Amino acid sequence: SSGESYYPRPYRDMSPSPAESPPSSELLKSKIRENYRQRICDWNSSLSTEGISYAYEVLAKSIKLLSSDTDPSVLDSSILLTRVLPSLVSSLCLIPSSIPVLSTRYAMALLPLLTHCAKLIDKMILPDYRSSALGGQTIKDGKWVIRATPSLSASGGSRSNSNDGG
Repeated sequence: SSGESYYPRPYRDMSPSPAESPPSSELLKSKIRENYRQRICDWNSSLSTEGISYAYEVLAKSIKLLSSDTDPSVLDSSILLTRVLPSLVSSLCLIPSSIPVLSTRYAMALLPLLTHCAKLIDKMILPDYRSSALGGQTIKDGKWVIRATPSLSASGGSRSNSNDGG
């Protein structure tokens, strides 16, 4: 849309109130930078919170639908399960684990729901098809440890994190 700003822009007017003495140019620049930094942090936090809320809602509705005694043909035609859920899960895979606050926040909020949803979907797979799904393994109950270990990428030798489940 024309003229709308979707990313915080620095305040241009940081004029002192009439009772205050005018700040020095360096002090004014420092205040503008700090204010801008805070606005970006607030904006990023609100985006993260909205993303978690959306993912939580989609996963909760998916679990409710998968847990119901709904006819499997209805589940197969559900837009939530066939379009939205796969897209959401794919997007969650793209959240960088190199941002600890963000990845931890998502993991704490969504892993229990993701696991529950995956178990419900796993139960729906017919025994004849289980050998090709998840390498023939079912998701096991119990405690899981997810480890992040540094690795070198093949393209440029930059460091990245990979997750192991076990």
